[in-house]
Amino acid sequence: MTKSFPDSPERTRFLIVGGGLAGLLLAWRLREFRPIVLGGTTLSPASDVSAGVLNPVTGGRLTLMEDFAAFASSARELYRAIPGGNQHFHETTIRRYFVNELEIERYEERKQIPHYRAHLGKRLAPGEHGPAGKDPLGSFFIHGVARVEPVPILAAIRRELGDRYWATDADWGSLEESKTGIRLNGIEADSVICCEGVGVVANPFFRWLPFRPVKGETLTVHCPDVPDFAPIIHHEKWIIPLGNKTFRIGSTYRRGSHRKEGVEADPTPPIAQPSEEGRQELLTSFKMIFSLKHAPKILDHRAGTRPCSRDRIPYVGPHPKHPKLLILNGLGSKGALLAPLHSQQLADSLINGDPIPDDINPKRMISRGFIP
Repeated sequence: MTKSFPDSPERTRFLIVGGGLAGLLLAWRLREFRPIVLGGTTLSPASDVSAGVLNPVTGGRLTLMEDFAAFASSARELYRAIPGGNQHFHETTIRRYFVNELEIERYEERKQIPHYRAHLGKRLAPGEHGPAGKDPLGSFFIHGVARVEPVPILAAIRRELGDRYWATDADWGSLEESKTGIRLNGIEADSVICCEGVGVVANPFFRWLPFRPVKGETLTVHCPDVPDFAPIIHHEKWIIPLGNKTFRIGSTYRRGSHRKEGVEADPTPPIAQPSEEGRQELLTSFKMIFSLKHAPKILDHRAGTRPCSRDRIPYVGPHPKHPKLLILNGLGSKGALLAPLHSQQLADSLINGDPIPDDINPKRMISRGFIP
């Protein structure tokens, strides 16, 4: 006889753990099934600090992200579909300043590659009209860029969820499985999807996966001495113009001192706090970029911890031994770009049984010695 749960005060097809970008975008994808989200109370999601930039060409090697067009298209469609999304999703460009001669060589090499040409724009000579005061090597434009403002997007989804959004943490000790479903925090569901960001280190079912949490800090500043400009600036740090002489600068990038991974990692989720060290690093960069004598006025200082995977590829799909438990995590610093398409892939799998690609499936880590 099939074991089943007694009557439960709450029943849903999909229970989502985590109230950050991954969890709430998935909830939006599954909204017709009225999912319940356990948003948590302890950790602020990294998306609260995210720049939300969708950038096709990244890193010192000026690498064009594979399948960028598919990820950007999914993001554009999803963010604009969320109430108020058109106000919080912006098409833009990046003006990136060269930091050494090697970057200039790579830029010239990449310009000769056909699929780079749509994204790598005009090269500008040193000092050519622009906001940066320090410009010894010149700059170039990156096209096909977009930016989303994660905080209002997530607030809009929480409003849509209403009383289906619970500001509470998952009690993993309460989890029960049966042949007909799974129960967590007294809520019975067909599936539980874990999207808790760095909080995954406290999740006994998925902490076997290797994560490398990375802390980042940002500042929002007001500076009358810097003229308003349109493109995002990338000058080792990124600077986003917000209008009225207000700018956001970021981000710092620091791995924690605890370098163990999987079940050997510290099971206490790291709580990121704004630091004096981060504040000074960002202020120094801002002053350097614009050749300022005085620091700008700080309006906001935020810190968050990015949930980076070991191989920088997200974990999307079912637990190898518990198919009713799934994960969407490890999106790192590209969550705003990656979450829309990966949430669609997971939603299609949950609803229609579509297969999860092997390259993002968490089971790939078993062959690398990480055992659930």
